[in-house]
Amino acid sequence: LRESEARYRVLAEQSLTGVSLLQDNKFIYTNSRFVEILGYPPRLETLNDFTKYVYEEDKNRFLERYNQILENTFEYIIDEIRIRKINNEIAYLEISMVNVLYKGKKSILLSILDITYRKKLEEELKLLSITDALTGLYNRRGFMTLAEHTFSIANRLNKKIIVMFIDLDHMKEINDKYGHQVGDQALIDLANILRETLRQNDLIARFGGDEFVIMGIIGEENHKEIVLKRLLEKIEEFNSKQDRPYKISISIGIVTYDPKNPVSLEDLLQKADEIMYEQKRIKKEKLKG
Repeated sequence: LRESEARYRVLAEQSLTGVSLLQDNKFIYTNSRFVEILGYPPRLETLNDFTKYVYEEDKNRFLERYNQILENTFEYIIDEIRIRKINNEIAYLEISMVNVLYKGKKSILLSILDITYRKKLEEELKLLSITDALTGLYNRRGFMTLAEHTFSIANRLNKKIIVMFIDLDHMKEINDKYGHQVGDQALIDLANILRETLRQNDLIARFGGDEFVIMGIIGEENHKEIVLKRLLEKIEEFNSKQDRPYKISISIGIVTYDPKNPVSLEDLLQKADEIMYEQKRIKKEKLKG
């Protein structure tokens, strides 16, 4: 038995997983990796010494899972929690808990694995899936996901929404005359103008190609006119200051959503798109004339 315990201790001490053993809510063993993951706490004698590092929003769930093991509700539990380390860094842990007998007494084997790198990588991949690589704005998928949330807020608070469909004029001519790299720069320039013009909580997305979409909750009746005026002023300011071989010009379709007259998001986007293309058609007719 002593040989078996010695072998276990050797394995536990060399493990990349933090391993601990608790009896009566007191730590009777922790390997070096366990305290290293926590950031070397000055004291780790009781369960409370550990739970004070557990992120506040995850604390109740952790204690609930611990009690489930203690009361034999489950034989084995694996979950994820966040902790605030000694240096105040947030770390993501995968925890596992199982009932064991140690020296004839009921104990809980608690293991922790630092998965912070994996969680951050998952967040980065998630962000990549909803953002446009060229401009850094949301892509179509990101916009549609978040727009539904904006819609539900507006309906709940009985607030109006404006949706703007924007098309960068003369994109084909810019690409043909100056090359696609310059064309990409024109798209980036417009994306930056939109960021500078609009509020931080407005949704701004590149739908694809030379098309951009904006959605925002409004409080004032004349908000649409204010936004449009500010946007056109920003474009004029950009064209006068920047030394580009092109001038930024846009066609816009704007629609307002009122919760009192509900329509679907798809219908709203289609209507804004139609207005934008009509404006684009009128511009082309004027050029021909």
